[in-house]
Amino acid sequence: MSNKSNTSSFRYLELVLGTAILLVLGSLYAWSTYRGTLVEEFNWSVSSAQLTFSISMMAFCLGGLFSGIVSKKTGPRPMLILSAVLMFAGLIVASRISSLAGLYIAYGILYGFGVGIGYNAVMGTIVKWFPDKTGLCSGVLLMGFGISSLVVGRVGAGLINSIGWRTTFLYFGIVFGVIVLIAAFFVRLPKPEETAGLQGGASKKTEPFEEKDYRGMLKSANFWLYFIWTIVLSSAGLVIVGNSAPFANTITGSLETAATIAGIISICNGLGRVFFGALFDKAGYRMTMLIVAVLFIISTFILILANHTGSMGILIVSYVLVGLAYSGVTPTNSAFVAKFFGNTNYPLNLSIVNLCLLVASYLPQVATMLLDRTGNYDGAFYYMIVLAVIALVLTFLIRAPKQEQ
Repeated sequence: MSNKSNTSSFRYLELVLGTAILLVLGSLYAWSTYRGTLVEEFNWSVSSAQLTFSISMMAFCLGGLFSGIVSKKTGPRPMLILSAVLMFAGLIVASRISSLAGLYIAYGILYGFGVGIGYNAVMGTIVKWFPDKTGLCSGVLLMGFGISSLVVGRVGAGLINSIGWRTTFLYFGIVFGVIVLIAAFFVRLPKPEETAGLQGGASKKTEPFEEKDYRGMLKSANFWLYFIWTIVLSSAGLVIVGNSAPFANTITGSLETAATIAGIISICNGLGRVFFGALFDKAGYRMTMLIVAVLFIISTFILILANHTGSMGILIVSYVLVGLAYSGVTPTNSAFVAKFFGNTNYPLNLSIVNLCLLVASYLPQVATMLLDRTGNYDGAFYYMIVLAVIALVLTFLIRAPKQEQ
């Protein structure tokens, strides 16, 4: 009993540490904080500067894939050390750039790749401490990752105003690199005996259906159905996330007020990840996926209502619901991989599922084209509904392995 109690206490310390690391790694998503300043100083086009973020997302996915392949042999420590070095190098070099190419390489490739390596190392390690609470563990970890852009963005904005963007990148590079480097020596995989007593606490909802390596996963119809599910819902979320402040401004008439209201999505996106992670453990994959898809549909109809009424109250309600809907996608990714394909090959399998971002980050361009053509957000919102309906249908097509023919 004492040994189980000690294991339980230690794994929660690992969870806190992992969440802190992901809070640092999520700083990659604070890009919009720096974009305006760089565009103004170098007279770049917004689209050219924004390409930096698209490159960083691609590098993030590839970094996660690299980590998933290599960490099985090395363990998490070398991966986190490499992550710290690349994050440090990326931001230090970014602090000295004077061209778009330099920014693409520094922030896009080096920083993005480093964050991807660290993200996969943390997720692939900490989740293994919680075979009985995979969803909840994923939700807590991803809460840190989700709220990072809000926290780092606000700190970064203040630093840019007081010391400039170059020094801000320099300071962030040093601080983030040191934090991840130190944490690398405390994150470790559990020994078999440390989780053996916890396996019995796993409910039928969290117990894996089977163990599959990436080859078996890629041959599974469930993988491809789920992969499309997470692509379309990630895309739907990115449509509003990328337009949250501009759309809010059409109703509030104040950029400052609009930015504050847009922050509601980030807050709900962070906190909602814990809720949906716990929901997956209690209610299972189908109920969780259904609620996420339906919540997207409902919240988008309320967005349309806000657009037509100009009501700030309705706008706030819609942003709360959109943030919660979007929050359900990422922890479901993590929990779904563990549930359907097991824990043995979890890091690599998760990194493959996360490649969804390579597609999801470009599908919102359809909404942008609709907005440019009509000058109204309704087209973009109806596009979100179509994506959510596709996800809803896919949810019913996914079957537990024993039900597959």
